[in-house]
Amino acid sequence: MTEFIREGLLIAIPFLIAIGKIAKKYGMETKWIPLLLLGVGIAIATVYGFVTSTLTGWRYFVDSIFITGLLQGAVVAFASMGLYDTVKKTGETKAA
Repeated sequence: MTEFIREGLLIAIPFLIAIGKIAKKYGMETKWIPLLLLGVGIAIATVYGFVTSTLTGWRYFVDSIFITGLLQGAVVAFASMGLYDTVKKTGETKAA
C-alpha cells in the first residue's frame, strides 16, 4: 500500500473513516460524505506536504500542494471510503 500512499498519510485513513461515521451519525446526507472526506483528506495531505517536503523554491509548493495535497489526499480519501465499504459489505455477508 505504501507504493501509492506515503507512509505518514496512512494514519489519515482511519481518521477519515471516523469523520465519515460521525457525519453520518449527525444526519449528513450520504451523498455528501465522499466530498467531505475528499476535502478533509486533501487538507490533511497538504499540511503533511508542507511539513515533510525536502524541496526548495517553487518545487516546494508544487510538491506540497499538487503532488502531496491533491493527489495523495484524493488517494487517501478514496482508500478510506473503499476500506469502509469493504468492511461494511463483509460484515453484512457474515451476518446473513
